[in-house]
Amino acid sequence: YTLRLLGFVRHLAMRLFLFPLASAEWDTCTTMAFTKGASTTGSSFVTHTTDCIECDSRWAYVPPRDHPEGTMRPIYKYYTAFPREVNTNRSTMYEVEHNPELAGVTDLVPMGHIPQVRHTYGYYEATYPYMNEHGVAFGESTAAATLWTLEPDGSGVWPDKKIESP
Repeated sequence: YTLRLLGFVRHLAMRLFLFPLASAEWDTCTTMAFTKGASTTGSSFVTHTTDCIECDSRWAYVPPRDHPEGTMRPIYKYYTAFPREVNTNRSTMYEVEHNPELAGVTDLVPMGHIPQVRHTYGYYEATYPYMNEHGVAFGESTAAATLWTLEPDGSGVWPDKKIESP
C-alpha cells in the first residue's frame, strides 16, 4: 500500500511540476478519482480541473425547477472562453445584472430548442464538469493518446479497431 501511494505521489509531482516545464502545451486538464479506501475519511470523491488559459472556470449553481408541460429548453453553442454563457434563464452567474464584468454583453442566441422534462434537479457546473443536488457527477478527461479496444472478455486488442484521439 505504501509503495503504491509513493508511486502515485511521484507520478503526481512529475505531472504537476516537471511535465509542464518540458512542454509548450499548457492547456491540460486533470481528473482524479478516489475510492473510500483511499481517503482518510472513508469517502469517495472525484475532482477535475479545467486548466486551459482562456477557460471561463466560474462555478455556477443552476437551481431545481418545475417546467410546464410543453416547455422547450434552449440549446446554446458551447464556449469555453469567458463568458461561456450569458442569459437570464439558468443561473444568476450568467446574468448581466449580477456580473458587472458582463456589462455590454448581450444574451446568447439559442441554436435551437429541445423538449424540457417536467422537473430538473439543481446542479453545479463549471466549464464542463457537473454535479447535481444528489451528488451524481460527471466530467471528462482529455487525453492525447492512442487507444485500443479490448476483446469483450478483456483479453488482447483488435488492432484493426484503433481509436485515435484528435
